[in-house]
Amino acid sequence: MVETVSSTLSAAKEAEQQLRTLQRQTSALAQQINQKSQVSNVQTFQKNTRDIVYDNSVTARDIGKLIENKSRLNLFSALSKNDKADVFRFSTAGAEKTRLGVLIEDEGQKDSLRIQIFARGSNRLIADNGAKNGEVRENYEKLIDGNFSLAKGEYILRISRKDGVDSRQEKQFNYALQLSQGLYEADYDTVEKAARADDNPFGISNTNVGTSNLSDGLLQASSFISSLPKIGVSAIYKLAGALYNSIF
Repeated sequence: MVETVSSTLSAAKEAEQQLRTLQRQTSALAQQINQKSQVSNVQTFQKNTRDIVYDNSVTARDIGKLIENKSRLNLFSALSKNDKADVFRFSTAGAEKTRLGVLIEDEGQKDSLRIQIFARGSNRLIADNGAKNGEVRENYEKLIDGNFSLAKGEYILRISRKDGVDSRQEKQFNYALQLSQGLYEADYDTVEKAARADDNPFGISNTNVGTSNLSDGLLQASSFISSLPKIGVSAIYKLAGALYNSIF
């Protein structure tokens, strides 16, 4: 009897997950169609940053400002061997519904990364896919669905390994994250390269390449992204439009 109830609950949970996946697919497709029909020419900008050894909220690299129906932020990076966490910052111009897309290069590692969003300054945890339940987990799911409003302000984005995953930090996890608020007229790509042995471990005076306009769109960036040394290579998936699939 107990086994029957357990099997029924498991089947119901799986059906619920499948329904949510279909809803996300429908929503993402509708957004993509709406984008193509209303915005014909999207400007693309790229900024290159470099990873550092001691990553925290003070050394967080800026990935841009979210403005509803104006900007979309795309981040391509990796948790390298012995890299405990990556920390970035972004801001929002207003309290609008925000969508978060997550893509891990290796499909088998899809649930390996912990993604947290904090309010910058107060360090209040807003969303966390590492939490099994509770408000921060619900907020993360709403972000994936594109139904969570981030208030105007500055935020910290922290990417790390989930508890119990690669505890010795021996594996590399290539990933891409995307933040948007509705449509967009400008795409801002941040591509992070691996830390160099001679870099300051705290990020002091490390050289970053400035932002430049890519008039022909993301395709011009493909050769550069492809050449990155085992970091940022998952950006290739974005060029093919596969980042939409990351929310499923």
